[in-house]
Amino acid sequence: DANYQITQNNRLSLSTAFGFDRYIEHPEIAPYGSSGFVLNVLPGSTIAFDVKAGPVYFTLYNRFSVRPATRNDFAVSQNQLFGVFQNDSGLAANWRINSDWTLALNYMHSFTNSLSEANSSSSGNFDEFNRVTDSIHGSLTYSPTGTWTAGFEGGSTLVEYETDFNADGVLNNAGVFVVIPIGKTTYLRAAAGAQIFEFDEVDDPVLVGANPFGGPDLSADEIFGNTGDNSDLSDFYYSLTLSNRLNSRVTQSFS
Repeated sequence: DANYQITQNNRLSLSTAFGFDRYIEHPEIAPYGSSGFVLNVLPGSTIAFDVKAGPVYFTLYNRFSVRPATRNDFAVSQNQLFGVFQNDSGLAANWRINSDWTLALNYMHSFTNSLSEANSSSSGNFDEFNRVTDSIHGSLTYSPTGTWTAGFEGGSTLVEYETDFNADGVLNNAGVFVVIPIGKTTYLRAAAGAQIFEFDEVDDPVLVGANPFGGPDLSADEIFGNTGDNSDLSDFYYSLTLSNRLNSRVTQSFS
């Protein structure tokens, strides 16, 4: 972690964590990289610029990660390893409207690309997992006494895949939340709402492999042109989080 205070209201910060995996006995199955060495950059690694403009705090950020992922096509093929690079760029704003109300908004553009050609499909890659998302989320918070808090939260995300294997869609959610103090250092947060995940209609899956039962090395995209999944995912959600500050440096939470 590092940060540089440019002015009283402007700050540049960097936060990251990284490491290596080494496939010693079977380097040929490494999800990406060469000679069995795999670089991992943990999700949440961020370069951010904070600036204050009147009552509004802005954060311009870029998050990035490099990590291995797995795909399991059940009876169609064995587990497959591949690498994923993800980059999120966005702008967040927090506006203290008055002593009681606060509005927070966040826009993010994200793309995910597969990295490896090893252990992949007949096309030599995992392009069906490449995707771009654009999302905007926000919350309106009311805290009249500075102790308990209530508010509304919601957002919308547009998902577009590079290939037609997975269906594009729009993911919406909206709900309410409340934060209640329990004692001096313990807080309970409760949230509930609805999510409406709607995906584009796709054609019935078509066999594209010459022999769909040719062996365990076949993957799903070698047999089907798409998932054939036309179902939406709409349901209610709820969450409870209990957090407690043990001292000035340590906080624990249970969700």
